[in-house]
Amino acid sequence: MVDCCLSMSGATRNQSAEAFKHVLEEVLHLPENSIMHQALAQNDYDDMVDLVTLAEEDIDGMEYPVSTADTISMESLPTKYKKLLTHVVWFSNERMVARNNVPLRADDWLKVTAAEFTYFCMQTVPLLNKGVNVIPSANIGASVVTQSDVSDFNKGIKKDARKYKTFNGSYKDWFHCKRNWRTEAASDGIKHLLEAQYMIPSPGTQAYNLYEAQNTYLYNVFNRNITGQQGQIIVRNHESSLDGRQVY
Repeated sequence: MVDCCLSMSGATRNQSAEAFKHVLEEVLHLPENSIMHQALAQNDYDDMVDLVTLAEEDIDGMEYPVSTADTISMESLPTKYKKLLTHVVWFSNERMVARNNVPLRADDWLKVTAAEFTYFCMQTVPLLNKGVNVIPSANIGASVVTQSDVSDFNKGIKKDARKYKTFNGSYKDWFHCKRNWRTEAASDGIKHLLEAQYMIPSPGTQAYNLYEAQNTYLYNVFNRNITGQQGQIIVRNHESSLDGRQVY
């Protein structure tokens, strides 16, 4: 299993929070206590795990508090800030692919510069906006993935399904549960399986064997942690293929 920056205990969590501050204030050039800071704080987002696992609907629903003489109201985060958050997630995905599907650690994020991020926004983001798949997170060639990678994944992942949040089918719990799933999937090195743009590797390659091992594990996560009646029906519909992506 990949030992990535998203381990969330002790000093590592502190470093992840430090990286979070670095990205907002040094990379994005946002002043301390900007409306972006406030919107993220409203959801208790305070480290890089939270930032890089944001889903599109999480970003779209971002709000920040506005105080008047008598009341505090919530305003939707302006589009330019939502775009920045989206670009940070895309940047994270692009860098993970460049590292053979290994996520950036907190100390890696601390080394990211504003110039590096700006270059990504100028060169890569326009292509992504046009629908060009320049972050093929599943396009890992057979020469990159080895049998050892597959074995290491199978050996290191066995007991981790228990850390994923249980979902009972309640709509009000869905977004919190999905956030937990994406966070834990990033920690396990399988967050790419939850991305819509993921492309399955060619059968017969070690990359495909790794994909199957990861996808089967994802299915087992859902089989163990989805308890709602409708959700269980969906899980059972894929029990012959053990296809976790289809369940999601």
